[in-house]
Amino acid sequence: MTTHQALQAYLITFYQYSRQRIPKAVILVMLASLTDGIGLMLLVPLLALVGLEAGGSANAFTEQIQQMTDWIGISFNLPTVLMVYVGLISFRAILVYIRDTYLCQLEHEFVDTLRDQLHAAIGRANWLYLVKQRSSDLLHTLTSDISRVGHGARLTLQTLVTLTLVLVYLSVSLYLSPSMTLIVVGTAAVLMWVLRHYRTKAKQLGTQQIKTGQNLFASVSEFLQGIKLIKSYTAEGYYRGYFAHTVQQQREKALAFNRANTLAQQIFHISAALLLGVYFYIAISGLQIPLAEMIVLAIIFARFMPLLSSLQRNYENIMHMLPSYTAAMQLRADCQAAAEPVIATPVSPIPLHTAIQLTDVSFHYKPTQPTLHNITATFAAGKTTAIVGLSGAGKSTLADILAGLILPNSGTIQIDDTLLDSHTWQAWRPATAYVPQDAFLFHDSLRNNLLWASPNSTDDELWQALTMAAANFPLAEGLDTLIGEKGMRLSGGEKQRVALARALLRKPSLLLMDEATSALDNQHEHQITTAIEQLHGKLTIVLIAHRLTTVQKADQILVLDQGRIVQQGTWDSLSQAEQGSFYRLLKPQGHA
Repeated sequence: MTTHQALQAYLITFYQYSRQRIPKAVILVMLASLTDGIGLMLLVPLLALVGLEAGGSANAFTEQIQQMTDWIGISFNLPTVLMVYVGLISFRAILVYIRDTYLCQLEHEFVDTLRDQLHAAIGRANWLYLVKQRSSDLLHTLTSDISRVGHGARLTLQTLVTLTLVLVYLSVSLYLSPSMTLIVVGTAAVLMWVLRHYRTKAKQLGTQQIKTGQNLFASVSEFLQGIKLIKSYTAEGYYRGYFAHTVQQQREKALAFNRANTLAQQIFHISAALLLGVYFYIAISGLQIPLAEMIVLAIIFARFMPLLSSLQRNYENIMHMLPSYTAAMQLRADCQAAAEPVIATPVSPIPLHTAIQLTDVSFHYKPTQPTLHNITATFAAGKTTAIVGLSGAGKSTLADILAGLILPNSGTIQIDDTLLDSHTWQAWRPATAYVPQDAFLFHDSLRNNLLWASPNSTDDELWQALTMAAANFPLAEGLDTLIGEKGMRLSGGEKQRVALARALLRKPSLLLMDEATSALDNQHEHQITTAIEQLHGKLTIVLIAHRLTTVQKADQILVLDQGRIVQQGTWDSLSQAEQGSFYRLLKPQGHA
């Protein structure tokens, strides 16, 4: 996308989101600018009243003011003109306050809308798309890039104000001296053209700053997520060096933009001052412009040139912002392209009475690297099925398929008589509950961590779920106990049991336990295993396990090897066969 196309797209987007508010904003801008222009014009009669001679159009304007005051019945004198001038300035101050607060509201609503839509697009994207993204990049775009787009909205609104003021000042100066005005405008246009290089450079630096910003977010995210391991390895120094390097890169790009932006402004100021000095010398000595008119023109141009400089600076900043807007819109477009189908009307969860049947199910993340091959299996309702195998065998991918997070590239999945496809997955997911290896808990109370899965549950239902999950351990403040970020105030076994209780609150037809006990000691593993055994027959359970002690009482065990089911049976039948994949899994764990 070219710079012109990106700028056009941004302005269209801003207009689309703010079109109902823009007319009011324009009116406020125009009124505030108009009062400023009238205030400037009143300087002419003020100067005439204090004895400075005006000429030409300035005299004509003074006569018009005098005729107006005579018609109203007010004396044309210094106190009258001063009161009108002060009144206009006061009125303008009120308008500017209303204008600026309204434009600030407009900016924030625009940013909030963009951020909400991007957040929703990420949430609707399919799982396959999301697992390919770096979470810190999504976070950077959703926070930092969108914030920069918000700054661009402010600059756009400021540019609207500045352009309006420029037009007002040009109108006044054209009225007083058309020749001088045209000369100054032409000079300003030449200066803006000469400085075009800096606007291009601003966009390039904006693109580079997105990359350095993403690296900075990634370094912080990795450091905080791995802080325990980092401290145990005494690797704080390494990460500090890496963090310092990314901060330096970000700083260098920010300073480069600041230097380019400031240099362009100073070139503009020096050139404008030099040329204006020449023009005013010509105006006074050659054009014989009256002193009073010259003073007013000097005041107008003293305001006019900084406004042009502001336009130059705002435009460079908008160019610097455009890559962030492009990145945010591209991410939103990518998420929308990868969005899961939306079902307009609410659907009831698909019931599971008989079995989940997989027939010739195959899946690959990459066409050349198949993950699952022709999986055919039956998961009987009310029974417990264990899926075991070496790392990389496809266990978690099979769990994602059973949960409806991804659909197979070929083959079929049936829930009783219902075919699971892109139109029915939304009715299946509410019937499932997933407990991962790393329990996902918020820095909040135990109650809110549970209600997240089932907002309408009562306290009695919460305690019932905790009891079923063997998670009714004593806590100082009961359900209102703050459990810390990621449940850090709980032990590993307590966190997993809380996660299991949260899953049970959904009253699922299918409970998926993905390596839920792999990181626990024997005592906590036994507590989780006992809780799962007590659920036997009450719901359908799928256990994905590496530690085979947790699957001894499963109704059936599926052994995966390189994406294929190579063995299937009960613990007794599989453990008695002194060969095959299951035997090779048993032997290192001391069960063979």
